[in-house]
Amino acid sequence: MSYTSWRGVVGLIKPTMRTGSLEEFIRLLPEGIGVIPLFLQIKRGDEDEFREALRAYESRVDDLAAQKVDLIHPEGAPPFMVQGYKGEQEIVRQWEKKHQIPVVTAGMTQVEALKALKAKKVLGVTYFTGEINNTFTRYFTEAGFEIVGMEGI
Repeated sequence: MSYTSWRGVVGLIKPTMRTGSLEEFIRLLPEGIGVIPLFLQIKRGDEDEFREALRAYESRVDDLAAQKVDLIHPEGAPPFMVQGYKGEQEIVRQWEKKHQIPVVTAGMTQVEALKALKAKKVLGVTYFTGEINNTFTRYFTEAGFEIVGMEGI
């Protein structure tokens, strides 16, 4: 297997330093796609920390843009969902305008997947409990879906 990046390079921003998901992400990519991973130190996983993380994400976006990657993928849906669907779109629009590089967040991929499935009503299940699930509900409602429930397990 070739590890050259003849098809392009994805700049990846991981919210935590856990193993597993990076390896799985790379396995899903076609041959010829390179990955430059950067990491954040999200630990508490609460709404305040997710809001505060935006500055760290922006710094990593700047770092990846300086490396001239072809696509920037900040992972971790909650830090963007707490901004609201329209807020997330504005943040991404500003980054793309500044760097002239496409940016796609985890929340954006979830919305696009639901639209591709022609979903109208969604029952969400998260690994979070409490008020933050109402934040996720607002995000998906703003994105055009009817949320019948958003429950933590």
